[in-house]
Amino acid sequence: MHAQNSADTDVRAEIQALRTEMRQEMEALRKEMREKDAEIERLRAEVEAHRGGTTSAPVTVAVAPRRNAEMTTATEAATHAGPPTPSAKEERKPVVAAASLKPVQGPDAIRYRGIEIRPTGFFAFESVFRSKSMSADINTPFLSTPYPGSELAHVREFSPSARQSRVGLLANGQFGGVKLSGYVETDFLGVGATSNNNLSNSYVMRIRQAFGQATWRRGLTLTAGQTWTLLTENAVGTDVRTETAPQNIDPAQHVGFSWSRQPGIRVQQRIGLHGTIAASLEQTETLYSGTNAPTNFFFAASGNGGGTYNPGAIYSNSSAPDVITKFAYDRGHTHTEVGGLMRFFMNRYYPSAGAGQNDTHVGGGFFVSTHVPVFRNFDVGAKMLMGYGVNRYSASGLPDVTVTPDGRLQPIRGAQGLLRVMYHATHKLDLFGYAGVEYAQRTYSANGAGTLVGYAPPTMNNTGCNVELPPTGNSGVSSGAIANCVGATRAVQAGSIGYQYRFYEGPHGRLQTSVVYTRLTRDGWTGIGGAPHAGNNMVFTSFRYVLP
Repeated sequence: MHAQNSADTDVRAEIQALRTEMRQEMEALRKEMREKDAEIERLRAEVEAHRGGTTSAPVTVAVAPRRNAEMTTATEAATHAGPPTPSAKEERKPVVAAASLKPVQGPDAIRYRGIEIRPTGFFAFESVFRSKSMSADINTPFLSTPYPGSELAHVREFSPSARQSRVGLLANGQFGGVKLSGYVETDFLGVGATSNNNLSNSYVMRIRQAFGQATWRRGLTLTAGQTWTLLTENAVGTDVRTETAPQNIDPAQHVGFSWSRQPGIRVQQRIGLHGTIAASLEQTETLYSGTNAPTNFFFAASGNGGGTYNPGAIYSNSSAPDVITKFAYDRGHTHTEVGGLMRFFMNRYYPSAGAGQNDTHVGGGFFVSTHVPVFRNFDVGAKMLMGYGVNRYSASGLPDVTVTPDGRLQPIRGAQGLLRVMYHATHKLDLFGYAGVEYAQRTYSANGAGTLVGYAPPTMNNTGCNVELPPTGNSGVSSGAIANCVGATRAVQAGSIGYQYRFYEGPHGRLQTSVVYTRLTRDGWTGIGGAPHAGNNMVFTSFRYVLP
């Protein structure tokens, strides 16, 4: 019993000794911190003296802790010396520089009522040179590549532009177990009624993306607003803002790349560790082309300005949204997607006898894509989409439908594919290449008189596609149109090579430059006069400052 009491006494004594030692160490730390604060104040006073006694902005002074390193001689001099005399002021400037003065860093995000707001975007100066004029800015209208019969095919064009500069905001918040996000993204590639290049280059801001999102802890995500279509390939899962758009500068993307940015609602759910399944309902639009078409139907109307549509654009009748589903699988650095698309085309036609009738046709297709690392720093990717009425998701804008002799719509079979390679040569330099193709099948039938009606019938007139004639009128302005040339497109192809070099990448953002060469070709279906062919060589340049 006596031994037990003695042991308890020893333990209490040790605990008391430890407490005393900890109090002493804490007091020593407090004293050391007070000394450092005093040193910082003396240095700040010294800086104010060098500036003439006024300070326009806060100054942060880096002071090394005593326990880690001794203060430099210059810092000690700045700390312990008295205020400088006028004759010694210039001599003491190097001493102040040696005090390791650093600017105060701003926050990574703006806090507003519990919401985190981050600015996004970049400021760009870019240009494009084309061997065949398309009367276009850096956004390439691929189907406007002129056949030899056009006067534009015999002149070149160079267009510098800052219009792809991008401004955006990302907002994140938390409500219980739900993460809430909102994102808006704009650029200046919109065109106003008075926009031109004559003096002020006053082009207008346009919406690219604007959506809200809610994500639950169990992996369920709901997104609503304008985003890239679910059909566009993602880098990870099916998450918005992870789309793998080509790096080729052209805002029209690349031939063979399947894309659109449009309003819709998307639901996605993670499955296990590697899978994600998603479905979306998205805005629809119908692209049409027809030769020898009857006049007893309509599928679209000009926009109503009072309804805030563009009166100069055509808007198709819509009976239902496009329906897209996708399954994505991620394993390591490999990403694979498979999915399907369903579309509904509606028009109104008027039979030879009786009143008008509505007519609806169903189109759609399937798509698959993957990107995989082949070896260190070298990635390969491929995507393919095919089906009926799927071409509005092509970069070139080939038609979805044509018309039958009785005035009903008929979906056109189409396909598009893109192969890409990426080599991360260094942490600053990327080299890349793309090869893409888009195709529209000729689709036609004969009316009662034996005339072929539809898309690219063999009897279409192509006699003028390769014959250059003087432009009509005397205004000196070319329309680019060719007489006696239907020239319905069979396929558009493009190959690109380029690089992106990042001069600087750090907490202040990124400075980067890029150059891309693209060879573009357009091949028409055979008609009377043969099958027309057009080619174009394009060189894009870009210099951007990207916000951190």
